[in-house]
Amino acid sequence: MLKKIARIVLFAVGVALPLEAVGKVFIGVFTLTPVRAITAVALLFAILDMVLSGPRVPRSSKNLWVLAFFVALVIGCVYGSLYSGLPPLIYVLKWTRFGSVLLFYLVLCQLVTTRRDLDAFLGGFVVGGTLAAISAFTGDVEWSGETERRAGFGGGANQHAGNLLTALPLAYALFFSVRQKVLKPMLVTAVLIMSAGVVAAASRSAFLAALGMGGVWMMRFRRPSDLKYVIAMALVIVVGVFAAPRAYMSRIATIKDAFASLVSGDSRPSPEAEIGNRVEVMRAAVGAFVSSPFGAGVGNFGPWAVKNGYKMPADVSVHNAVLQVGAELGIVGVVPYLAIVVMTWTQLSRARRLANRFRVLGDTELAYLGLRAVMVQIGFIGIAVVAQFQPGMIWKGMWGMFGISTALLGVTERRIRQLRALGSGEETGTAYYRDARGAEPARG
Repeated sequence: MLKKIARIVLFAVGVALPLEAVGKVFIGVFTLTPVRAITAVALLFAILDMVLSGPRVPRSSKNLWVLAFFVALVIGCVYGSLYSGLPPLIYVLKWTRFGSVLLFYLVLCQLVTTRRDLDAFLGGFVVGGTLAAISAFTGDVEWSGETERRAGFGGGANQHAGNLLTALPLAYALFFSVRQKVLKPMLVTAVLIMSAGVVAAASRSAFLAALGMGGVWMMRFRRPSDLKYVIAMALVIVVGVFAAPRAYMSRIATIKDAFASLVSGDSRPSPEAEIGNRVEVMRAAVGAFVSSPFGAGVGNFGPWAVKNGYKMPADVSVHNAVLQVGAELGIVGVVPYLAIVVMTWTQLSRARRLANRFRVLGDTELAYLGLRAVMVQIGFIGIAVVAQFQPGMIWKGMWGMFGISTALLGVTERRIRQLRALGSGEETGTAYYRDARGAEPARG
């Protein structure tokens, strides 16, 4: 019974993640959002599960890097408070956000112990992404220059697009394992709605992320039976791009302005969204990074940049997750953060390789886990690329992928140990394996 309730909580957490701008409630100086409230509920279930069943967080050196990153955040807060002049209460508020992200990672690792747990979270993420995309079309229009942008309850347009891109391959993975036939057309509909939502967000970073995702997707699935699904999804997005207003393509075309600014050193604003100013902020972030092992300190980047002659407002944000970490935390923050990113990728690659290596065991669950590892990895490409154009140091969607990668590898390894203990087919080598995507069974 407790496990079923925990899955409902995981589903709710997944739904809430893409809905970043819905239902904010101000309690004194604190802001309560559905994601934080549901994370708090999930934390209670994780603590209860830990008491009843013991710690289930998979053993991984990545956990130590996560803790090292938050030690760097503590140092960054102390260092920033010494030089920024901000009141201590500001850092208390910041730590409510920092702490919630750390707990979010641990909660996912503790509660996701089976493929059904994993699917509860992934399914919730797809539902949340669909709702966010619908809200974008029914909500207010945002404007960037002459470009119409829609994000609705998804928060900022770029983060909204990043969440939707992550959800697209997750819907693909679920499509091939759902038993209820009615869910298949619902997942197809969700893919169409979220694809339209990505285009409507008019995000340059999402455009680049989609190219990377599509390239890896086609490399992973080269068989004609697989490519037809990839091509169909790509056509949906391409048609949406060509159906979009002309101003959208003009906005995408300004991507070259950023590269021109980096090469020429000219940080003058471009006609669209002042992308040249973003480049100047990135230069200042590099300057803050090299200025001290601890960067400028949390909350002190803007004042530091103004003091050191960079032309930008004191409340400016660094629109690049890695540079933001470097600017505010220095080398002590960048090293663990990059380690977490790299290990997220390697964990998903290992889960995929293990599932393929042990497919001789003839287990459908293992085949499904392998497919999920690939799709989560492709989704991670999307959100990681978008994060390099956003102040995404503690982006909840990104940290969700950090936690799920650790949990998914743990579930895969646990399943293999179970099958080995049962002696399933490995000794005889004659087990049949049915591919999770519906291919013909192959001889083990």
